[in-house]
Amino acid sequence: MKINIVFTGPPSAGKTTSFEDLKSKLENINFYQEISREIIKKSIETGSDVLPWENAQEFDREVVNARLNDYLDNKNLLKTRQGLNIKIYDRSPIDTYAYSKKFECLEPNTIQICRTLKYDLIFFFPFEEGIFTQDDERKESAQLAQELESHLMDSYKEHNNEIVIVDFNTIENRSNFIIQEIERRLNLELDRKIY
Repeated sequence: MKINIVFTGPPSAGKTTSFEDLKSKLENINFYQEISREIIKKSIETGSDVLPWENAQEFDREVVNARLNDYLDNKNLLKTRQGLNIKIYDRSPIDTYAYSKKFECLEPNTIQICRTLKYDLIFFFPFEEGIFTQDDERKESAQLAQELESHLMDSYKEHNNEIVIVDFNTIENRSNFIIQEIERRLNLELDRKIY
């Protein structure tokens, strides 16, 4: 049985930090990192215009296709002791859908992809001004991040996903909360690494 879980939220909400922390704590889980930063980094290095601030439509195409490939990936999947294929994604095509709606460049292919994909649980990380930062790949302002927050929430609701809000807390507490919610809501036991 396959289980698909997504981490989402506006830029710089602590989502990737929690994602990486869980990778260090859980075994036999298939983790799929956020691809947007890699595409941006590669485009900057090669001088390509496939950047969200230069060629949003082409950027969105690349991102949504990469995220779709992650979803469809069935090769060498790790299995839990219960025989489950659990996949945790740092963002999904629905994130691309939300961003594209915000910037008015939504493509029919993205709409179709989002209609076909099913997720078992969404962990939503709200905007937190105290940890918000910008960098070479994250150019959004705090105001834009807050606007994107509502677009992301609306888009996941539009696609009938079960959403769990991950309140701001320490990394340890957030990770423990996420583990407990996965186990409780999906009625399963996660394999933890033993140190």
